[in-house]
Amino acid sequence: MFCKNCGSENLNSARFCKNCGSPTKNSGQENYTNNPKTAWDYYLTVLKKYAVFSGRASRREYWMFILFNIVFLIVATIIDNVLGTVIVRGSYYGWFYYSYSLIVLVPSLAVTVRRLHDTGKSGGMCFIALIPLVGYIVLLVLMATEGTPGMNKYGPNPKNRERLSEFDDDDRSAKNEPRPLVLVGSKIYFPPESKQPQKQDDFNLRKKVIK
Repeated sequence: MFCKNCGSENLNSARFCKNCGSPTKNSGQENYTNNPKTAWDYYLTVLKKYAVFSGRASRREYWMFILFNIVFLIVATIIDNVLGTVIVRGSYYGWFYYSYSLIVLVPSLAVTVRRLHDTGKSGGMCFIALIPLVGYIVLLVLMATEGTPGMNKYGPNPKNRERLSEFDDDDRSAKNEPRPLVLVGSKIYFPPESKQPQKQDDFNLRKKVIK
């Protein structure tokens, strides 16, 4: 069995890659084929990991979630003012605004903790935002910081799976090429063309370089 993250060959019973530590299909963790590809996918991914405070989140996952949150909060504010559901007279915010804010509170904290994990920091660093002004600026800088490359103590690099998802599906379909199995740097490994399903261990992998 080949690792979908680094391409190393592992035992069929392995739960994690011996080289990079990435989870395999035996680990029961998220499969790479379900990785997000669009901004909306990233937003839904955070909601699906509603209270998951373990693991890592890339900058893209975090900021796409924040972007949609801002848009939805603006829409909720407009609805509150149009429908007259503002709670306090003279305020712009009402039931729709606060209801949505309450719904996304936990996933917002969770993705913030995972983003800190991606930079190698403890999730407890999110409390630094309680320090007036300075703490918020420090946390903002951490959210915009590049994650640690490769494996860290919180898990594998999420960017490796994202790069695999970004491969052009339309181009593969036009060439009748199967979905790639492994991404190593800029190289994609494909199984040979066959109409009959085969086990991954039986594949005689051929190599294709993305230019």
